[in-house]
Amino acid sequence: MMLVRKIKKILPFTLISFFLAIFVWYLAKQGAQTVGMSFFVPIVFKNLPPNMRITSDVPAGVNVSGRITRRYNNNFNPSSLQAVVDLKEASAGTFQYTLTKENIAAPEDVSITQINPLQIDLFIEEIIEKSLIVRPRYHGQIKKEHILQKIELSPNIVTIQGPKTKLETVTSIFTKEINLQDLDRTTNMIVQLDMPDRNIRLVNNQEVFVAHVVIIGFPIRKRFDDISIHLMNQTYVALINPKKFNLYLEGPEELLNNLDSSQLYGIIDMSQYTPGSHRIHPQPILPKGVSLLQQWPKVALWVKPQKLSEEESSGPQLPPQQPSSNSIGN
Repeated sequence: MMLVRKIKKILPFTLISFFLAIFVWYLAKQGAQTVGMSFFVPIVFKNLPPNMRITSDVPAGVNVSGRITRRYNNNFNPSSLQAVVDLKEASAGTFQYTLTKENIAAPEDVSITQINPLQIDLFIEEIIEKSLIVRPRYHGQIKKEHILQKIELSPNIVTIQGPKTKLETVTSIFTKEINLQDLDRTTNMIVQLDMPDRNIRLVNNQEVFVAHVVIIGFPIRKRFDDISIHLMNQTYVALINPKKFNLYLEGPEELLNNLDSSQLYGIIDMSQYTPGSHRIHPQPILPKGVSLLQQWPKVALWVKPQKLSEEESSGPQLPPQQPSSNSIGN
């Protein structure tokens, strides 16, 4: 009877312990179960030498299948996975890279079972730099009775960087097309470069350039009378007759029509003449873009064997105001 009473006394505790053991076993079994999953994993290239570049088309990522423990399922972030390709020992050329489980950077509770595609093709090229002249490319017709004189680019030389096989044959860089349609005056435009290959880039990342488009009207001819004459480098007393001369010029219509005789002058370099009598043409100083067709009359120059005083020889010998963009006419 004593044994029966003891058994009845401990039986509830025994049953409770048994059911607790079953429950713990069940939870452990549930926690140990794994779930299959598939992910798109981005490919990350690292340690590529700075003088090398991948120029082939490579996939953005690979499809990876794996299993994850159920108890970690709710906290798992697929974006933490990466397919890492170490190119530290890479050299120029074409080769096939095989991905393994070791390439997949994943948490410890993820077991990788499959990678697709398993191989990727890589074409790696040596990168070089080259300085090239920038040349304009344009389209469109400027207005009638006008001439495109030139297009100046600033900057007009650039340094580019790219694969050696691409740059070896490149001799200049062109702009994207500049629209000249109906232009009738000189203007500045913002332009961009037309890079010959997507793997070629500017070293300084400058993509915007200024095109100075010079438009002039058809040249006209015009006569200018009573042009002043000035003596340069004068050491001796000198006389000239007449003291003025005439010019027949050719140049852009808008330039010549805005020019008058007071803006023009001629010079005589006295260092070329010894005392005595001379008949010469003064040298006309003309604005840029204007050419000399004819000048008259010849000037009589008398150089006396009498030197100027120090004060006279050191005085101003050129007019205080000269035409803009001076050049000596022919």
